[in-house]
Amino acid sequence: MALRIEQLFSQLVAKIAPAIHTDDPMTTSVLQWFGAVQASALDQWRAVARSGARCSLRHGNGALPLPCEHVAVGLCGMCRSFVCLPHASVTMGGSVTCVRCMAEMGPLMRERVHARPPEPPPQQAPPRPPPPVDEEAVLRKKHLRTMGLKDPATYEEVRGQFRKLALKYHPDKAPEAKRAAANKKMVELNAAFQWLDAHMRKVA
Repeated sequence: MALRIEQLFSQLVAKIAPAIHTDDPMTTSVLQWFGAVQASALDQWRAVARSGARCSLRHGNGALPLPCEHVAVGLCGMCRSFVCLPHASVTMGGSVTCVRCMAEMGPLMRERVHARPPEPPPQQAPPRPPPPVDEEAVLRKKHLRTMGLKDPATYEEVRGQFRKLALKYHPDKAPEAKRAAANKKMVELNAAFQWLDAHMRKVA
C-alpha cells in the first residue's frame, strides 16, 4: 500500500510537471510545495493507507457512479470522510480536502469574494450652531420689564414712566414698614433707567 501511495503521488506530480518551466517565476513555490509534501505528508498518508481504508467518494458520470478503488490517504478536513489523492486538494502541510467539499465551498467562496462591501452609514449633518444672541436687546427687554413697559417703547415713555415710579416708590414717602422694600425698588428703577437712558439716547 505504501508503494501505491507513492505511485499516486508520482501520478499527481506527472500531471503538474508539464506546466512547470524553469523560466516561470512560480516554479520555486511549486517545487517548495513538492518538497514540503514529501517531507511532512507521505508518512501520514502511509499510516492511513496501512489501515486499509478506501476512498469514500465515487466516480463516473453514469446513473450509478462507481466507488473509488484508490486507497485513502487521509480524512477530509471538512466532512471527515476518507479521501484519496486524486479526489483531494492537498495543502503544503499534507492536509486533504475532498473534491466534493471543495465544489460545495467554491460558490460560497466566490460569493464572499464578489460580495459588495457594506455601505458606510450615512453621515449626519453637523448640528447647526445656535443663532447669535443680541445681548443688548435682552438687557433692553429686562430693564423695560423692571419699569413696567414693553418693547418697543420710546425714550419719552421711559422717562415719563421713571418719573411716575420714582414718586410712587420714593423711600421718603413710604411708611416706615415699607421703606426697605421701597428703597430696594428704587435702586432697581435707577439702574434700569440709567441703562435705558444711555442706550436710547445713543440710538436717538
